[in-house]
Amino acid sequence: MFALLLQAVPDPTVDFSGFVKMLTDAAGSGQWKLVGIVICVGVVFALRHFASRLPGKVGAFFQTARGGALLALLGGVATTLAGVLVQPGQKVSLAILLNGFVLGVAAAGGWNVVRRLIWGDDAPAAYPAPPAPPAS
Repeated sequence: MFALLLQAVPDPTVDFSGFVKMLTDAAGSGQWKLVGIVICVGVVFALRHFASRLPGKVGAFFQTARGGALLALLGGVATTLAGVLVQPGQKVSLAILLNGFVLGVAAAGGWNVVRRLIWGDDAPAAYPAPPAPPAS
């Protein structure tokens, strides 16, 4: 039963049939947390991949680094909420939303997502070139 949870979600651009198979297998076996995760990955993929078809500034925003970082954060929150809401008796709290925010930051690469949210496409290099050695 937990075998699906141990697999990585396939990249829809590389293995779309594997992505759909994982979604249907998870739904068929009642693993609703995994279904929520796969759906969130699919929504982020679709928004990033088809952003140029969205009207006006919305599409342009999702093509930027800031838009991608925001999608990663929202995906983390949505994934966390999906995992909570499928369990009977669970309630959404500030701690759960904070966990979702932390999950989104971690999923997007930690400092990299914060850097992109603050500076957008003009973000400084994550790993700048080391300084040249002093001349002898």
